[in-house]
Amino acid sequence: MTKNILQDVMPPKKRSIRDIPLSRKREDVSSSNNLSDFSGPIEGIRSSEGMVSSKNNQSKKIWWFLGVIFLVLFLFVISNIFSGAKITLVPKQEQVEFSATFTAFSSSDSDKDTEDISYNVITLEETGSMSTSNLTEKDVDKKSSGEIIIFNDDSSAPQRLVINTRFETPEGLIYRIPKSVVVPGKTVVGGKSVPGSVVVTVYADSPGESYNIGLTDFTVPGFKGTDKFSKFYARSKTAMKGGYSGIMKMVDDSELKDMKQSIHEDLVKKLKESVYAQIPGNLILYEDGIFIDFESQDNIDLGDSVQVVEKGFLRAVSFDRDSLSQYLANNILPEDMASETLEISNIEDLNFSVEEKDLVSIEDNDSFDFDISGSANFIWTFDEEKMKGDFSGQPKKNVNIILANFSGIKEAEVSISPFWKRNFPQNVDKIKIEKVFSASLENL
Repeated sequence: MTKNILQDVMPPKKRSIRDIPLSRKREDVSSSNNLSDFSGPIEGIRSSEGMVSSKNNQSKKIWWFLGVIFLVLFLFVISNIFSGAKITLVPKQEQVEFSATFTAFSSSDSDKDTEDISYNVITLEETGSMSTSNLTEKDVDKKSSGEIIIFNDDSSAPQRLVINTRFETPEGLIYRIPKSVVVPGKTVVGGKSVPGSVVVTVYADSPGESYNIGLTDFTVPGFKGTDKFSKFYARSKTAMKGGYSGIMKMVDDSELKDMKQSIHEDLVKKLKESVYAQIPGNLILYEDGIFIDFESQDNIDLGDSVQVVEKGFLRAVSFDRDSLSQYLANNILPEDMASETLEISNIEDLNFSVEEKDLVSIEDNDSFDFDISGSANFIWTFDEEKMKGDFSGQPKKNVNIILANFSGIKEAEVSISPFWKRNFPQNVDKIKIEKVFSASLENL
């Protein structure tokens, strides 16, 4: 066999890892990782990444868009919920010292002038009592009494009935009014004639229990033979009671006087507290415009003691607060100022007194003179609802133009919320007006 000379000459070759043959499987893997041999798959991979990136960008844009929409809606809702406007105003004011005498007329007096000041009457009743066992027995004659309603169906003119006018029952019993009374004339309500009426207390013509009767009708004997006889009549409001003739347990006169005085003082306090508590805010009444009368009721026999009973009647002259303010303004202030609409903020602090009060009968709708004086704080007024309507939906820059239509404003300050809004709310309920009585808005 021929030797391979070259093999014999060349030194033996050292074994290296590079010379170790790879398995088929390993070669396949290495070959597949040699990206330089492939061009198609690389382009495919790049195209897929671009599509994913494009989708991500598009998704972000959608979320940004939805976020902006949500923010706009949120701001819109907040703007509507918390929107509003506040107008702080300082009205014109004028303080005037004055003292004057005027005449007040009943609101039901048809003869009064429209420029006169009229009054209304508030009526209250209260009963008080005290008991005593310090008794004596006396022969007593007492007249029965009760309330009746007198009707005037004769004409629209009021009719005055003189003191001691008689009222007769169908049985012929006579009762009389203890003082003069005016019965209002008839009126037309809903196309129907309605008689005028007034409630009065009457007393039996004679003492005795025979005059203690129930509800009944009455005629006016003084009108017999005239057309008024059928047009003037009365009906019981309460039963007639208290008539008595005979021996009765009585309280000693001096003690009775003291008891009545104590009862009257208590009744005055209760009646005044009651009338001041229930008078509405649009009315004003003064201490000297309160008239209180008392009427003794039947004593109650308690066996070993007697209960003395008194009834108090309060009648108070009341004026409409705004009407009295304007009336005083028209008659006290200079003509150019009086032509404005004003109110007196401290009208209840003015001094008021009725002249010849003991001679005034307000239940008979008498007119009366009164003195009034003090330091009146006149304030110019304006129609707040009209002002709200004028501001509704208007831009803030028009504030001065709108306020120029209201002459009673001295200073003003306006705020609108939220702060970015430049127009007043359309809804007038969201526009608030606050009046302050200060010389300058710097004190607000």
